[in-house]
Amino acid sequence: MVIAILNLILVLSYITFSMFRLKIDLFSPFFYPFLNFLLSYSLPLIVNVFLFKEEVYTNAIKIQNLGIISFFCGVLFYYFLKKKKRSSNEKYYTTIHLFTCKIFLLIGTVLLLIYGFSTNIIISIINGENVEDLRRKAEIGWGFIQQPSIFFINFSFAILLSYKFIKRKSILGNFLVMVLLSILIFFSTGHRTPALFLFIIYLGIYNKFWKINIFRVLIFSFLIFFSISFLVYLRQGKKDTVSFLSKVTGYNYILYNSMFYRIGYSRIIELADKEVIPLLKGKEYANNLLYIIPRFLWRNKPLGFDYYYKNVLGYSFEGGGVPAGLFGSLYANFRYLGVVIGSFMVGFLYIFFYYRYKYSNELSKIFIYFFIMFNITSISLFFSNIEIIILLYITKYENIIN
Repeated sequence: MVIAILNLILVLSYITFSMFRLKIDLFSPFFYPFLNFLLSYSLPLIVNVFLFKEEVYTNAIKIQNLGIISFFCGVLFYYFLKKKKRSSNEKYYTTIHLFTCKIFLLIGTVLLLIYGFSTNIIISIINGENVEDLRRKAEIGWGFIQQPSIFFINFSFAILLSYKFIKRKSILGNFLVMVLLSILIFFSTGHRTPALFLFIIYLGIYNKFWKINIFRVLIFSFLIFFSISFLVYLRQGKKDTVSFLSKVTGYNYILYNSMFYRIGYSRIIELADKEVIPLLKGKEYANNLLYIIPRFLWRNKPLGFDYYYKNVLGYSFEGGGVPAGLFGSLYANFRYLGVVIGSFMVGFLYIFFYYRYKYSNELSKIFIYFFIMFNITSISLFFSNIEIIILLYITKYENIIN
């Protein structure tokens, strides 16, 4: 419990300090990862123990404490190990022509519309139907279209947005484009995470090129939070006032996170200790590497490993599996040693890519570093995003743009 409270204090202190400076580095290794840990582990623990008076499995608390401390040590190790701070020369360039990015964006948009209409997800959401089951089944036949189209949109949007920010072009116009693309992704796939990732890309690029005022961040945070809640409301097809208010006010979000912490992460640690979940030895990550293989080429391709946890836990709800989270995943695969070494390495790699994102002048690499940095704190999903490897090899042209 002490580590959870210290986690809360660290996040609040960083926000307070940023308010005095009137600017904030959103993706600092001393802020974003610990905000993530706060929302996923520390706050649900505090809410369960003090508000709901629920008992939490003791070893689950120990594992998250061990993971947070190890991550922090990894960050500090690189921070003191790194060489003298580099400075950007403000000469930005891109290895991909901007016209090519526009073509990528168009291709991604068209493919996503084909996916949405072919699977009937767009029509179902517009008609107010529950698409929890449909969006998962749609991936079996058409999943090979969904991922590349989202990738084309994210990658091209990030580079084009960087160019606009360098040239000090309209913030409002860029924001509206981002909103429209997010709406397109959600209505075509029924998934809120890839839709809202464009918000994160926008913040990441903004954070790179312009100083972010803390009060603008609060507005952005509210918009993202409201959007998450509203998209869940739309996806579940419930159109009553009580359901709407419970979601958009955040009450439902707090309940959901706290409940999933208790019946998901905590239970996974408990079943691993009882050997109901055997020592996986990296099986989860190997399984998620198969994500890139289209299901039409491998009809019986295993589902994401969150479905494995869902089955072991004995749950039958619709709309996805049960993610173990960073610490639960490391513990299920490698036990204590995995939590210590794995969390340390994730912390080390996060700050490693953070400095490259912060000081790089090549637009596609800025997105690559940011994409890896953002995903590394969710290591199981990181292995699913194999397109990162593709990104690393995109270096063909140098197009100086300022």
